[in-house]
Amino acid sequence: MNVVLYGATGNSGQRILKELTDRGHHVTAVVRDTSKVPSTVKAVKDDLSNVETIASIIAGADIVVSAYAPPQDNTDALLGVTERQIAAVKKAGTARLVVVGGAGLLEVAPGVTLIASGFYPKHTSP
Repeated sequence: MNVVLYGATGNSGQRILKELTDRGHHVTAVVRDTSKVPSTVKAVKDDLSNVETIASIIAGADIVVSAYAPPQDNTDALLGVTERQIAAVKKAGTARLVVVGGAGLLEVAPGVTLIASGFYPKHTSP
């Protein structure tokens, strides 16, 4: 599957990128700093500011995954970014847009993230 992953170097994005590559998917990692992307993955620089640019990057993808996290001092930026991603997906004719959040990285106890708490079961292949 051809997957375009936005935010591939962030907290959630790194985990998603690893899972996608471990499962053998062809991933294009879209980030602000391509030097942070493993050399085994195609990296593209983008800041999600332009619908046309986003559409050209995602053209031909089977799915677009957004792990974009807005700046902590401007969380409302998520709204505009999501609107541009939706418009770009429609323009490019891409089948799906999956937007993920970072709840798994929230602490449920001091020093213990939700994902490390054991609440989520391990993935098993069908």
